[in-house]
Amino acid sequence: MGNAQKVEAGGSGRIREKPLILIVDDVPKNIQVVGNILREKDYEIAFSQNGRDALAKVISNPVDLVLLDIMMPEMDGYEVCLEMRKDPETMGIPVIFLTAKTDTEDMVKGFEVGGQDYLTKPFNHAELLARVHTHMELKKNRDTILQINAQLKQEITERKKTEEELKSHRDHIKLINRILRHDIINDLFVIDTELQLYDKLNDDELLKKAAVRVNKSVELINKMRELETFTSSYHGLKRYSITGVLEEVMASYPAIAFSIEGDGRVLADESLNSVMDNIINNAVVHGKTDRIDIEIRVKGEFREVRIADHGTGIPDEIKESIFEENFVHGETGNTGLGLHIVRKAMGNYGGSVHVEDNVPGGAVFVLALRAVGEYITSQESF
Repeated sequence: MGNAQKVEAGGSGRIREKPLILIVDDVPKNIQVVGNILREKDYEIAFSQNGRDALAKVISNPVDLVLLDIMMPEMDGYEVCLEMRKDPETMGIPVIFLTAKTDTEDMVKGFEVGGQDYLTKPFNHAELLARVHTHMELKKNRDTILQINAQLKQEITERKKTEEELKSHRDHIKLINRILRHDIINDLFVIDTELQLYDKLNDDELLKKAAVRVNKSVELINKMRELETFTSSYHGLKRYSITGVLEEVMASYPAIAFSIEGDGRVLADESLNSVMDNIINNAVVHGKTDRIDIEIRVKGEFREVRIADHGTGIPDEIKESIFEENFVHGETGNTGLGLHIVRKAMGNYGGSVHVEDNVPGGAVFVLALRAVGEYITSQESF
């Protein structure tokens, strides 16, 4: 065994140049004899003359092997070995009993309490070294297996984490596509309405409004196409200016009077525009409002966006249901996906959404979005 060999101290993470063997015997002469034999083979030696001291040493400085006498006062070798096997830090350290006891019953007991081998005194020097070498090799092989198992467990854990992230990502992309499809359906519904009115009224302004919606639908279709490449380059949420997103959405509702108080930057994705649009569209189409007031507040780590309309409001009996998938209410009910998509998207952002009554009339949708530093520019990537 070469002098340069490095050995990891049993689970402690410390590296030693030589294997460390603890000799436990209440007779100093016996320790000296065994120690001299082992030092010839370049082993590092520690010793104890009683069981309690031996336990303290293997706990404070895990060794690679224990040569343990059985007959000692106060705490014999059987008790020492049994206590070592109870402690996760020492249970894997091999123990060879060195004793004058030769009865089969004594040998069996040594194995029962967790000993790996048994050597009777007086022992042959070559036999002692051979036993020590064998158990040191076994321990080294076992430690290697444990290390490999630990690495495999870590790899499996990381692989599961990656798979979960990929699944979450796929679900996220599916949701964004669903949002975009829903918005296109809404736009087509508006376009159809404008064209029907144009046939009756022959008002060119209706054609202009329809053209705006057509252009918006084309943009949404392009976004869906971009998602094909987005799936391979997605790195998480981005930073968005709340007012920047709201101003884009408000441009599609020229007949509505808007007011915005406050600002902030939050973590979201490409669907934040649709989230805001769904809420505003809900207020206009279902709530019949002509005015929307938006207030952005600081709430700890979040920005709270309060979107208040002055329309017909939401009946108490359906407040808990409006975010459910396929929920439809009243004559203006469409696919029942809009507010459900809002809640799903907010969950993906690590935020939330709920609805309150506005006073004296109407509804307030309250969104909580995770805030980021004010110095960050709009839509800056992570």
